[in-house]
Amino acid sequence: MLEPEFIERFERAVYLVLLLLLIVLIVASVLSLIATLAADLASPPYLLLTGDEILTLFGEFLLVLITLEFFASIRVYLRESAIPYELVVVIAITAIARKIIVLEIETSSDLHMVGLGLVVISLAGAYYLLKRGGIAGRAQT
Repeated sequence: MLEPEFIERFERAVYLVLLLLLIVLIVASVLSLIATLAADLASPPYLLLTGDEILTLFGEFLLVLITLEFFASIRVYLRESAIPYELVVVIAITAIARKIIVLEIETSSDLHMVGLGLVVISLAGAYYLLKRGGIAGRAQT
């Protein structure tokens, strides 16, 4: 049987590896965002962005923010040995907002739109209950 100390050290090591991978992902995402912005501004009409280009850039920007939030939640877990579930809900809200912003309405089914609406309502309700309940936002592990 594995010792609890070994399991805890192993878990922390996995989280540290995830942090390192997220650092690489954040740097790559920011570089991709910069490259996309530069390419869009350098293409005719110069220094102007179309609506589609702005939506693409905004989607990439939100992906960087989501990745940064994951990074922050792992850091909180490593520092406090607690899962920041309020932060997890905020990450989910940001991710679904990104999905809705870049969604192509013309190609989406009605059922897909209803599903996204239900997810938004559920996440908003969860966030409201966390805030209203005065919960510290952490679940000890």
